[in-house]
Amino acid sequence: MDLVLARLPPPTDEELNTYLQKAIDICKSVGITSVHYAGVDDQTIRVLKSAIDANKFDIRVYAMLLGSKVNRTRWCNRMEKDYKDKLTIRSVKLFMDGALGSRGAALLQPYNDDPTNRGLLLMSESELHHEVSEWVSANLRLNQTTIINSSLLSDHRLNVVIK
Repeated sequence: MDLVLARLPPPTDEELNTYLQKAIDICKSVGITSVHYAGVDDQTIRVLKSAIDANKFDIRVYAMLLGSKVNRTRWCNRMEKDYKDKLTIRSVKLFMDGALGSRGAALLQPYNDDPTNRGLLLMSESELHHEVSEWVSANLRLNQTTIINSSLLSDHRLNVVIK
């Protein structure tokens, strides 16, 4: 999937706004008034705020920053956690390992159909410690995505929490 996405041009603000308006319409049609949006980047936040400013935003969103895709310095130093009672940003989503389908999820045992592969961790313990320290110092909660059952990852996370 990443090979395909890497070759596609990023969506424009106009395209994102179109997708957003369709999603809002669907939510409203079934009575949904509030959603969580895990993993937003700077562009998506800009489009969300623009829709709110234009009064085209009829639901509330609790958004989680996509840790690897946002400007950390900007968010740690000047964080707008609540925007006009429609957009709340109080947490960051971090990915610890790859996806199961691509055989990137970190496992205790090798994959049955790939005996030399146990998946991969996307951050070292020191990188995770740095990320956690930076985001926590900005008073943001952390959401960690892991697919795995790896004891290595459990030790990895525990060591960071202890530090």
